[in-house]
Amino acid sequence: MLINFFDSPRRLEILAWLIIVSTTIFALAITLHWYLFLGNPLSSRLGHTYATYGTVTNGYYTILGLILALRQLAWEKGTRTKWILWSSVTILGAASILSQARSTIVALCIALGILYFRKVKLILAILLCVVIASALMPVKDRFTKWNEYSVRFGQVFYTIEIMKDYPVFGIGFSVDTFRDEALINREKYMRQIPKQYQNPAHPYLWPHNMFLSAAVRTGIPGLVFFALIFIVTIIMGLKLSRYGHTEQIKSWGVCGLGCLGMFLVKGSLDQAFMSATEILLFSILAILTITWDLQGRAADNIAGPLRPDSQGTP
Repeated sequence: MLINFFDSPRRLEILAWLIIVSTTIFALAITLHWYLFLGNPLSSRLGHTYATYGTVTNGYYTILGLILALRQLAWEKGTRTKWILWSSVTILGAASILSQARSTIVALCIALGILYFRKVKLILAILLCVVIASALMPVKDRFTKWNEYSVRFGQVFYTIEIMKDYPVFGIGFSVDTFRDEALINREKYMRQIPKQYQNPAHPYLWPHNMFLSAAVRTGIPGLVFFALIFIVTIIMGLKLSRYGHTEQIKSWGVCGLGCLGMFLVKGSLDQAFMSATEILLFSILAILTITWDLQGRAADNIAGPLRPDSQGTP
């Protein structure tokens, strides 16, 4: 639907604005509710105790909106529009840092590095700001304390042990199978992982890595096909950012790579297979696909129709 409807430069800009506005409203609403209405201190993790909300997942939304807003800043002319975009960048950046999710902070740095890869001084300044902001919050302990990593490593080893028994077809696409003790012998696989990572009290309910999740649910063949989606899309983004026929196409190629880099980092460190995040992934793939189509049309316009005296059919 996105590819067929937002199929022109102007409509692609509209899609970007829809994502920017919706993610900014989301970030502003949750921030105001958590800190102003509920009275939580700024040192607390944004939305950490919400019953139906995963704190670590908000980075998918906030960083995607932030990347698109930064891209639009480079192209918008009006002062009022630029102020709106800077406001969005501030709100989305603050929400990303306040979530205190390690994957979100790392993904933010990677995405900004891709977006401004030619501006080394700017990247260093941004990274310094992110490091200082993180150092002033309790999230610094999550980066420096070993016990914050041991559970994640345990989940990786636990998932790999299950994969060894189901290498071709996997355990089934439903993620519920992974945590169903009637189907998966939890104690058996817990005993097989390295002793320092055995944590019987921790419910390893799902892999915190989208590639391991794809592999354990659909087998190694499923993992290969899933990885090919990203490999092909990355190649498309690199070609667009380097060989785009217009500066606008190049900027969309870099922007798409930044969004994809964010999702790859977040998805490799957190849960990724949820309806909301999957929609964001499809949106990122759609942005690069639309840009690829615009590149093809631009090439046709540059080539023009064949002259009657040229080789081929006029």
